[in-house]
Amino acid sequence: MRTSGLVVFALCATVLMLQGCATGGNAGTAQKAPAARYNLAGYPPPFRDGFNAGCDAAKRKAAEAEDKARYTSDSQYRAGWKDGQSVCKPK
Repeated sequence: MRTSGLVVFALCATVLMLQGCATGGNAGTAQKAPAARYNLAGYPPPFRDGFNAGCDAAKRKAAEAEDKARYTSDSQYRAGWKDGQSVCKPK
């Protein structure tokens, strides 16, 4: 009897694991994944904001920051913007 209990447990565990692999109801409608962002963990929020703004500007081929007031007043934002512009600039 002990062996049959293990078999039942193994079958239940297998079914539960396979259920996690099942697709949802929208299997035929593939959606485009969002653009990958850079891992900026450990950087202060103003730097991250500036990096993302600079990267977006580089992709639009814009030479200036949209938030000029923040760019001139916040050195961390400005440093992030310059880094983002440099990293994301089309080659």
